[in-house]
Amino acid sequence: MKKSDATRKSLQLAIRRVETRRVRKIRKGRALSIAAVAEEAGLDPSTIHTRYPDIADQIRTLMNKEVRDQRDEVRLKLKQERAKNRQLRSEIVDLEHALQVYAEENARLTLENQRLKATASSDKIATLKNRSRNPKSR
Repeated sequence: MKKSDATRKSLQLAIRRVETRRVRKIRKGRALSIAAVAEEAGLDPSTIHTRYPDIADQIRTLMNKEVRDQRDEVRLKLKQERAKNRQLRSEIVDLEHALQVYAEENARLTLENQRLKATASSDKIATLKNRSRNPKSR
C-alpha cells in the first residue's frame, strides 16, 4: 500500500470520526471542517487542499449537508412552535371570553346580593313566613 493510499484512508476514517463525534485527537463536539479532519488525521490542512482536493470537496459537501440538516431541523422546530403559539392564542381568546361571561355573572349576582341585603335590612319591608303546604294538596 502506497503512502498516499494510507493517508487517504486515514483521512476517510478521520472524516467518519469527526462526523460521528468519536474523535481521538481533537475536542469532542468540534464541527466538521477541513482543519478538524486534518488535525484528527495528524496532517496539516494545506495537505488536504493541495494533495487531496477530492477529499477537500467531500468535506465541503458534508459541511453543507450538515448545515442544511441543522437549518431544516430549526425550521421544523419553528413550525412546531408556531403551531403551539396559534393553539395557545386560541386558548387565550376562549379564556378571555369565559372570563367576560363570569365577570358579567359576578356583577349581576353582586347587584342582586346588594338588593337582597337592602331589602333584608329595611324596616319598611316585612318578611312573610313561609306557609307550610298541605300535604294533601300535592
